[in-house]
Amino acid sequence: MKPFALALALLAAPAAAETFPEAQTHTFICDGGAVLRIAFISRGPDGYAVVERDGVLIPMRQLPAASGVFYVDFDEQAGWRWRGRGDEGFLARLAPDTSAEEVVVLDGCVSTRR
Repeated sequence: MKPFALALALLAAPAAAETFPEAQTHTFICDGGAVLRIAFISRGPDGYAVVERDGVLIPMRQLPAASGVFYVDFDEQAGWRWRGRGDEGFLARLAPDTSAEEVVVLDGCVSTRR
């Protein structure tokens, strides 16, 4: 099983006894041609995402956002963030200092599913 599919299955496992969660996989092309794949998983009021970047899977959970979507890494030490609105978004990471500022890693990401 491919790592991306395995991560989706693991995130969906708690919901298996209820109903299978709705998932959508998007491929994003970001500034500079970087490719980012994200599987968005909706389970009732809870939202999850698995971001694949350079072969590494980053599981995230959704938090409230003023507009659009906001996902944060389950691993707070890693500090990954995905913010998006519609078919566009950016991947950021918390600065390695105590400022808690987001540093944009991939910007101008646009879904190929437009």
